[in-house]
Amino acid sequence: MHSASSSLARAPASSQPPATQLLQRLHRPCRAVSRRSASSRGAFPNDLTADGRGVKAPPQPASVTLAHYWNVVRRRIKLERLKLQLKAERDAAVARAAQHKAEVERLQQAEVICIAALDQSQADLKEVLEQLAAAGLDPNTRNASQGDMPKGTSTDQ
Repeated sequence: MHSASSSLARAPASSQPPATQLLQRLHRPCRAVSRRSASSRGAFPNDLTADGRGVKAPPQPASVTLAHYWNVVRRRIKLERLKLQLKAERDAAVARAAQHKAEVERLQQAEVICIAALDQSQADLKEVLEQLAAAGLDPNTRNASQGDMPKGTSTDQ
C-alpha cells in the first residue's frame, strides 16, 4: 500500500484527480506526528495518541465492540424515549396549568358578578325599607292576612 501512494506522489499533478491531489497535500507524513514516533518517543503530552484521544486501548474482538455499540445505542434510545416522555408530561402539565388559570379567571369573574348582584340586592332592599318607613309601615310587623301563624309556615299548603 505504501508503494501505491508513493507511485501516486511521483505522477504528475495534472494526471491525478483533484481529490487525490488534495489528499496528498493534506496527508504528508511528518516524523513528529507519525504514529511510530509518537508511540516510541511519547511525542504528545499526557500520553496522548496522534488523534488526541488518549492512550490507545488494546484491540478488542469485533463481537465485544459490537456489543458495546449495541449497548450505547440501547441507552441512547432509552434516553430519547425518556426525553420524549418528559416533554409530553411537561406539555400536559402546561396545558393543565393553563386550564386551571382559565378556571380561576372564570371563577373570579363569577365572584365579581355575584358581589355586584348582592350589592344591588342590598341597595334594592334598603330602598324598599325606606319606602315602607316613609309610608309609615313597620317592616317588622306581620301582615294582617297572615294572621297569627308561626314564623316559617305558609298558607300555600
